[in-house]
Formats: sequence, structure tokens, C-alpha cells
Amino acid sequence: MKKGILLISVGTSQLEALENTTICLQKQIMERYQEIKCYLAFSSQHILAKMNGKVKKPYLSVAEAFTQMAEDGVEQVIIQPTYLLNGLENDSMLEQIEGYKTQFQKISIGKPLLSVKEDYIKALYAILEEVKLEDDEALVLVGHGTNHLSNSTYQNLEYTAYTQSQRNVFVGTVEGGKSQRMTMLKLKSSGYKKVRLMPLLFVAGYHAKKDIAADSNSWKSVLEEAGYEVKPQLTGLGEIEKILYK
Repeated sequence: MKKGILLISVGTSQLEALENTTICLQKQIMERYQEIKCYLAFSSQHILAKMNGKVKKPYLSVAEAFTQMAEDGVEQVIIQPTYLLNGLENDSMLEQIEGYKTQFQKISIGKPLLSVKEDYIKALYAILEEVKLEDDEALVLVGHGTNHLSNSTYQNLEYTAYTQSQRNVFVGTVEGGKSQRMTMLKLKSSGYKKVRLMPLLFVAGYHAKKDIAADSNSWKSVLEEAGYEVKPQLTGLGEIEKILYK
């Protein structure tokens, strides 16, 4: 049975960040499993259009990737999304895949990064090892946020840090002003004055640069205005090896 691996990502208009994460992961998979072809697809049509406006060879949508695999004679598809949580994008992906199940003998689907308790713990320590905080420094992780029920994933990660005695880790989101206000209140109560600011995003693209680390109208500017010494670290989770192979 001919196998194919399909990576599915939201995508990003920041192509350099894409190279450092999703495309790098695709290359590593191809090197590790040389007998299996690894395909790459992007689930956001809006972002995909922006991406394809910048390159000569277009990237594939989910539908186009399935068409390509069928043409290549793939019979068993192994799908791994690069999503952080079981949110809207993951739901949309599952709906799209449903229509192709009869075209292949078998389709296996991996879970998003943060799906079970062990995932949270492994991801937390992978991030902490990457940032190497100083003793008097707090870590503020900022994700995208969603109106899906899975938005609780962000606070679950913060709670995991608390239960692991990592009391200097705080998690907020770009969307939802309440998230930022709550994070600021918790930071104030913690007593920390130095903050390492990092995106909780697979790819450190548009949101990381504009909404998290920009000099104005961002998490960085809000923290600095409140008197914190802020050090942004624009590392996407997809750049951390222990995240990719947890």
C-alpha cells in the first residue's frame, strides 16, 4: 500500500517564518521517511492567496493536495496538522477530509499539539528549555485566541505550568481584551518586573510581529507602559525541535 504524509497548516504571509517552521518540518520528515512522500497543504484560503501572490510555484490547498496524492497513486494518507488546539481550523480540516475518505484505502489523522495532559507538560518544558529564563524573569506566552470552546486550551497551559511549580509562566491571547487584562493583573500580583514575551504560535508570523512585539499597539507596548522590562523572543513553536518531536 503506497503511503503519503500530509502536513496541514493554516499558513502565513511571512514566508521566511514559513521556511523556518512548516517547510523545515516537511524537509525533516522527508529525510526521516525517505520511502514516503510528504505533501504540504494550507487550510486558510485567505492566507493561501496571499502566499501564492509572492511565489512562482503555488502552494496547495487541502483539496489540491488530496487531488495530487490521488494522481500519485497514494492509497494510505497519514495527516498531521500543525494546529495548536482542537479549534475552528481543526474542525474545518476534519470536514474537508470527510469528502475524500472514499478515495483512499485508509486515512489516519494526528491530533493538534495540545490535546491531552501529557501534551501540555511536554510542550511547557520544551518552551522553557528554549527560552532559558533568568531567575527574576517571567514568561508571557501569547496565542491567537478563538471564540471556539477550545479557547480554554490557553488557560489549561497556564494551569499546567502552575501545577508543575512554574509560577512565572503566564498565557494570554491576541484576541479578547479580557485575556490581556487578566494577564496584567496576574503579573502585577506575581511581583516580576522582567518579562520574556513569546508567541504561542506554530509560526511567528504576522501576529507575532504586529500584535505581540511591535513598538506600539501591542502586548510589548502595553507591558512596557506598565513599567515592565520586556524582551521579545519571536520564536515560533515550529522552530523548537522538542515541540516537533515530542
